[in-house]
Amino acid sequence: ECTDIQQKLIDKSGPTSPTNTLDWLTSIRIKDPGYGETEAVVRMNRPFDYRGYRFFQASFVPEGKARQILLRVTPEGEGAQPQDVTIQRNGTATLADGTRIKFVDFFADFVLEGTRADTQSPDYNNPAAELMISKASGEAARGYAFPASAAARGPVVGRAVAGYKIQLVDFEKVGAAHILSVQKDPGAGVVYVGFVLLALTLAAVFFFAHQRVWALVEERGEGKFEVTIGGNTNRNRLAFEDRFRRLVKALAGEDEGAEVQQI
Repeated sequence: ECTDIQQKLIDKSGPTSPTNTLDWLTSIRIKDPGYGETEAVVRMNRPFDYRGYRFFQASFVPEGKARQILLRVTPEGEGAQPQDVTIQRNGTATLADGTRIKFVDFFADFVLEGTRADTQSPDYNNPAAELMISKASGEAARGYAFPASAAARGPVVGRAVAGYKIQLVDFEKVGAAHILSVQKDPGAGVVYVGFVLLALTLAAVFFFAHQRVWALVEERGEGKFEVTIGGNTNRNRLAFEDRFRRLVKALAGEDEGAEVQQI
């Protein structure tokens, strides 16, 4: 379940295009009967892992929408004081007199085709928020909020709705939708263990020498033996030769001497 989407823009006055975006954030809630609810945020370069599943930020719908809006609500009549309210996408705000305002939809480039509102383009040329106003008395009405700069555009701009004049003061830009990709990796742990073992094996091959020593013992008369010792290494032959000489001296004895032949 998606609970929120957010888009970090380089230039907040610019479009919601990929070239003007630093990051896409998608808040999700996973309902698992065996493990309860888990909430997470999936970012562009930070996927979320859950029990072998990986959630990626794959794409988005660039149509201009609003994550939240700031409205200035003024009751009709002289001396009425305006009230500023912030409403999240698909959210509701309650005024001091009990009136509820629901954020229904947002149009980046508002146009009214008959009685149906639509957007002409994904760019924020004529932004407008569609609202549902429900008074405490039970009266309900649908209306639109526009910025102050749109006061002269069309018949619905600036019109009072259910006894209120509502102005769109500000809004946070976001795309219409984020698209996630879900990947199942049941054997990821085994693969990671294999990578570690491979790294250790390569380290052993390149940083440790394989050294071998052989000894041939032959009898040369009563109580006499001839011992031939040989050795080999796959790297660092000079260091091995020094160790080999010390081994031969330890076996033959310092005073008797020994002839050493490298093979």
